[in-house]
Amino acid sequence: MHTPTFTHAGGIVLRFPDPSEPLILVVRPSRWVPDGSLPEKAGEWLLPKGHVEPGETAVEAGVREVAEEAKVGASNPRFVGHVSYSLPHEEVACAFYLMDEVGPVPSEEDRPVEWLTMAELEEAMPYGTTLDLVKKAIAMDPRSEPESANPGATLGAITPLFVTSDLRRAIEWYQGIGFEVRLQAPEHDPFFGIIARDGVQVMLKEVGDGVGALPNRERHGWARWDAFVFVDDVDGFALELQGRGVALLSALQDWPDDGLRGLELQDPDGYVLFFGRPA
Repeated sequence: MHTPTFTHAGGIVLRFPDPSEPLILVVRPSRWVPDGSLPEKAGEWLLPKGHVEPGETAVEAGVREVAEEAKVGASNPRFVGHVSYSLPHEEVACAFYLMDEVGPVPSEEDRPVEWLTMAELEEAMPYGTTLDLVKKAIAMDPRSEPESANPGATLGAITPLFVTSDLRRAIEWYQGIGFEVRLQAPEHDPFFGIIARDGVQVMLKEVGDGVGALPNRERHGWARWDAFVFVDDVDGFALELQGRGVALLSALQDWPDDGLRGLELQDPDGYVLFFGRPA
């Protein structure tokens, strides 16, 4: 299945004066004029975003657009998702990245800039899909106060442990799909590692003595997957992987027998990971 590359990119930058009520960076549309002559949606606020220029990646474009439109320097971009829509002269696929505020930067643009609460943003920005991405970004930010209706113990996540024949090679592969290294131990000659992305963690262990990986499909042909990774915006994830140049084991598609939509990746040890969601 063919997926287009990102044409636009933008940033979601947050402040947390109160962990339960973050503030979101927004700007006026480019058509805004200070004399009040904007005929439609005069109160509209938008996330900073713009075209991906030739020679730059979507990540680079998102950081640049935040600096140019909002005069805010940003770092540590993490992919949140994307929105797609049609304009009269182009099809838009806009990636959004959660970013950390660094500080003010100069810019030739002179748009009004504001920091809004989520409730204020829902009143001022009429795009439901983009609002969903903002909510997702807030949940991704470690400064956010988690909501829990369970007064008792809260379960976090389950973390698979994959035996690997080459720890360094495995870590490099997972880094290629956006994971970060949380741990390598022991420090002088590591044989154990933890890699993570968003709320997903994987433990990797190089046992040695000729002990290698044993993917599930080698136990039984019907046991194809070694891990299921839920991705709400799997189409956006497919676009991201395309931009990273990652080879897919199976392309993004609907899996009607399983009621799923997603794609398969295979790591260097043969473990097959399905990234997707219910169709």
